[in-house]
Amino acid sequence: MKVSVNSRTVFRFPTCLIVNRFFAGRIRRELNKSGLHLTKKQTLLLMGELKKYKKRAPDWNLVEVTASNGDRIVVKI
Repeated sequence: MKVSVNSRTVFRFPTCLIVNRFFAGRIRRELNKSGLHLTKKQTLLLMGELKKYKKRAPDWNLVEVTASNGDRIVVKI
């Protein structure tokens, strides 16, 4: 996973640290709090699909945000 801020500051994280069983549980709990109820199996399936999609489309932008003052944040899987 690559997070870039204004194309100057870049943070890199191994995807296996972000997309794993531990974070799947954390993500499921946070989604449950916000009203979207997923089962453990559904969450693990979602994590597996993210891993597969990363291999097929390595330059895919997960999130791209541009602020009104010109700041730009891009998160790539």
